[in-house]
Amino acid sequence: MLAALACGVGAALVLPVGVVLGARTILGSEGGSSVDGAGGPMMPVTPAALLATVDGEGEVTTLSVLVLAPGGVGGTVVVVAAGARTEVPEGAQSVRLSDAYATGGIEALAREASGVLDVSFSAAAAVKADELAALLSAVPPVPVTFDESVVNTVMQPPDPATTTTVRSRSTTTTSVEPPLVPVSTQLFPAGASTLTPTDVASVLTAVRIGEPETDRLPRTARIWQAIAGAGPVGSAPAEGDTGVPVDVPGFLSRLMAGPFQVWSLAAVPVEEPGVAAGLYALDRAEVVMIMASVAPSSLILHSESTVVVQIDSSFNNAAITRRVVERLIAAGIPVGLIRELAGTTPIEVTTLVGTDGDMLAAAEPSFAAALGPVVTRTASRRTWAEGATVQVVLGSSIEGFLAGGPPAPTTVPADPAVDQ
Repeated sequence: MLAALACGVGAALVLPVGVVLGARTILGSEGGSSVDGAGGPMMPVTPAALLATVDGEGEVTTLSVLVLAPGGVGGTVVVVAAGARTEVPEGAQSVRLSDAYATGGIEALAREASGVLDVSFSAAAAVKADELAALLSAVPPVPVTFDESVVNTVMQPPDPATTTTVRSRSTTTTSVEPPLVPVSTQLFPAGASTLTPTDVASVLTAVRIGEPETDRLPRTARIWQAIAGAGPVGSAPAEGDTGVPVDVPGFLSRLMAGPFQVWSLAAVPVEEPGVAAGLYALDRAEVVMIMASVAPSSLILHSESTVVVQIDSSFNNAAITRRVVERLIAAGIPVGLIRELAGTTPIEVTTLVGTDGDMLAAAEPSFAAALGPVVTRTASRRTWAEGATVQVVLGSSIEGFLAGGPPAPTTVPADPAVDQ
């Protein structure tokens, strides 16, 4: 796993790939450590759920993707900006994920988040502070250090003494209600605090007026890291139970029953005419890198190419992996799975491995444009994850290639048989 994800998991995760080509799922939902009829690795289940927290006014305050690890216990929490820009047609006005919830509820939010992250969700829920506190009731008090004070702002009526009474010429009197005013309350000061589940819920649903979401994202990640550090507190599935939880409480219970790690996706403020403040752009390469690492069975790949890659890296370097993903995306090559192989030494030259020699030869120019020097090797049988057609084993050559500042590759079909 990526080095920056090391929060509770030390060993490298070996995750196989799950993809959707067009609208057709090419992988089943069964798996584990077994092999298929061809002797290759099967796909363990890595389902994902979406958890939104909302404040008293119904505004989304945080978004977290809960991904279960193979085996169904523990996994990963991916923190996503609620103000992330949704996918809209070219020329259309951008909207935020939180706007989707405001107009269409949790169903609309899950649909738009799925489009932004290219991940299918098995469950989704929006919870208020009291509901979240109940979900976290098994978590003991956890230590959290805040960089700045946690302040919550609510809109309230002003002091009743300021209400104006208007007397008309008739005997009727009318009370003119003044507009609501913002009232801010400090929940926790900057520095170290110990939070109960109720405190955690209050922090995750708190928003200070004028506070950019980029200030809250690190705080949200720290909360999840503190919960992860509290140790297993959820409920593991019964022996032999390989089913996917049907709701977010089930996901959260399974997640907290084992070690889990936390990743917060970078968000860059975007200003567009006519769009309210709080719009953010995500890093597409980072999104693919993380989701292909932790949630491969939930990935949705919008491609009709028969080439889908599994990336194996011995660098344990998120910066290198992100650059590789960025260039493969630019070349139009779908990434279905990423494995960081801790404790191994990189090979000399990046190698493409597949069972179809003709396909490898046809795709080699596209890979070379993206990754620099590559060699191909035809295998007699698949030893990489089900669903991937090409295993890309990164070699030391990629470091020199990237350091040279290569131009962005041209988007070309990785599979020449596909009519673009």
